[in-house]
Amino acid sequence: MPTSKRTRSIGLTSKRCHANGSNASVVLNEVRELDRQQRIREGVLKQINRNPELKRAYDLLVKDLPEDQKETVIAQIGRTARRAVARVQGQQQQQKAEGLASETNPPGLMLCRQCSGRGEHS
Repeated sequence: MPTSKRTRSIGLTSKRCHANGSNASVVLNEVRELDRQQRIREGVLKQINRNPELKRAYDLLVKDLPEDQKETVIAQIGRTARRAVARVQGQQQQQKAEGLASETNPPGLMLCRQCSGRGEHS
């Protein structure tokens, strides 16, 4: 994973300031978080820009904003949409898993903890 110049310079600074203790690690953690946010933002924008129809839809949403705010707002909306999709997909997977579990273990059937319902007791 390539590091940005900003991260490398802070990394060097934090090593030099190691005597200061937690201050350097706090700064390093903040830089890592900013770097993570920047990677997420760039990924969201890249995903939007790859799909011309999606790009037009986002451009329509921000058409009345000042030019210097458009990209930031597109990234925010895209990030929120990505989280919503991930949440729904996670819920669907959970429901699917619960559905499979209820098919193999009908409601009201209590399984033995020792043998998981196989009837093999020691």
